[in-house]
Amino acid sequence: MSRNTRLACILFLSASLAFPRRDAQLCGTYPERAAEELALHRAAAPRRLLKQAASRLAAASRPAPRDIGNIAILEDADGVVERRNPFNLAQRSITFTGHPTGAYAFSVSTQPAYDATLAQAGTVVEGLGDDESRSLVLPFAFRFYGSVYNRIFLNSDGNLTFGTADSATSARSLGRMTAGPARIAGFFEDLDPSAGGEVRVTSEPSRFAVSWVGVPEFSATGRGPRNTFQIVLNPDGAVVIAYGVIETASAVVGVAPGEVQGGTSVVSFTAGSPASFNGAIAERFSNAIEVDTVFAAQKFYETHGDVYDFLVFYNNLGIASAPGAVAFESSARSIVDGIGVVIVDVGRQYGSPRRLQAIMNMGQLTQYPRDP
Repeated sequence: MSRNTRLACILFLSASLAFPRRDAQLCGTYPERAAEELALHRAAAPRRLLKQAASRLAAASRPAPRDIGNIAILEDADGVVERRNPFNLAQRSITFTGHPTGAYAFSVSTQPAYDATLAQAGTVVEGLGDDESRSLVLPFAFRFYGSVYNRIFLNSDGNLTFGTADSATSARSLGRMTAGPARIAGFFEDLDPSAGGEVRVTSEPSRFAVSWVGVPEFSATGRGPRNTFQIVLNPDGAVVIAYGVIETASAVVGVAPGEVQGGTSVVSFTAGSPASFNGAIAERFSNAIEVDTVFAAQKFYETHGDVYDFLVFYNNLGIASAPGAVAFESSARSIVDGIGVVIVDVGRQYGSPRRLQAIMNMGQLTQYPRDP
């Protein structure tokens, strides 16, 4: 491994994490990874500024970055490790409005809010278990991203899909949300209706609604945090996702045409946008402690030249690279067309004006053998 092509960065902090049950997942790489990392980095910026202000007095005593051979040692400081984007849509709603072209725009408001009366008017989906799906007939033909559907699949993990069900137990990630079937992700997380709460379906000629009422997140011991929200489909193609009390802080929210069609726009719903989107519109909320690879790279380039193709991060903090994954790659620059790889050029945002190709977050050091 030559010094001008790769660099491993180790960060130091103490932390402990617990994740919901998931299928084993080795790689957290997917086409939207770079956009997701940048979006999470931006979402953490306000908290990072507060942390930096509070730590300025201790700056003089903070160890300076140092290199040991081909390894750069970075101390956790100023927001390298963060809770990056806790859920912030409780008591709000998102309305996705379809255009004749098949594109969608969105708006966020406190009205229409979660409608408890609409939920109670519905029929309880009896026996819906953890990681299960049900096929339902729609009361009207529903146009979604240019296709028309008469049936929909209700998946217990807080989402509706078209064409096929999705009851897998793999990580409820942005990549899975956008790469699977066409989907409305109201609160895409490991929810367990068999442990409590209700899922209700209200089917009327003027609207179709699925409400998760006090449904807990999966927990191996006891009952997990409860969540109340609903997805409403209107005959004109509009989708409303409305939130009541949300106790779980991590989930993926949005709409997607499926199979990564049209690309993915990772947004901040509360910040809003006047644009219309042909592809997926999503936000990944996370309350987990994670390494902010964008900010970590920026910190690295403060003391190193732009002479590296790859930055490879490990940590000794017990922090997973991503929920349920051993490692992932996030492209900073990719200019090759025709091989199915998304073209990106965001190296400057990592602190590299011209050279950096990719970031690799390898997660915690202890998951690898001492002599690979």
